[in-house]
Amino acid sequence: MATSTGTGFSARMQTLASAANPAFAVGVVAVPLAILAATYAMATNGEWRGLFYVHVATGALWFSVAVFFPAVLGPAIGSLDPPAAKQFSAAFTPKVVFFMTGISLTAVLSGTLLADTMGMFDLANPLAPVDWWVTVALAAGWVCGCSGWSSRTDCTSRRTTRPSRRRRTPRCSPASRS
Repeated sequence: MATSTGTGFSARMQTLASAANPAFAVGVVAVPLAILAATYAMATNGEWRGLFYVHVATGALWFSVAVFFPAVLGPAIGSLDPPAAKQFSAAFTPKVVFFMTGISLTAVLSGTLLADTMGMFDLANPLAPVDWWVTVALAAGWVCGCSGWSSRTDCTSRRTTRPSRRRRTPRCSPASRS
């Protein structure tokens, strides 16, 4: 895997993109955003249901993947031998980073555009919300969506071995008291 010489966000993304295959990285971000653009174009002509479905589908996918990984995939990876877990993580993590970036951005952008299209939020003046709960929901979505962008996850900085699982003899063992 190629590593970048920089240490900033851009360098991490370049490293992850090269590990994930650049065509895959671009595709999983561009395709959901292209679908969003098409449904937003329809929404500007009064047909907002497509935008609603894009928002619901990407939001459900974002949530389900966010629950599935730590609940199912995490323990499964943890049960692998360290070399196998490292190999799996090195191949899987870069792809997931870009997949989740595209899905989360599409969910949050479609929600923002949907609220604007339905008259529940004014993009021209976001500080004067029409409905306060929409502003709170959008702010929460943007915080959750953008927190993935500032992730410190870098597949090159992972530990190569697990700590030893050997049992230590307790310092206060009965043998040491005599």
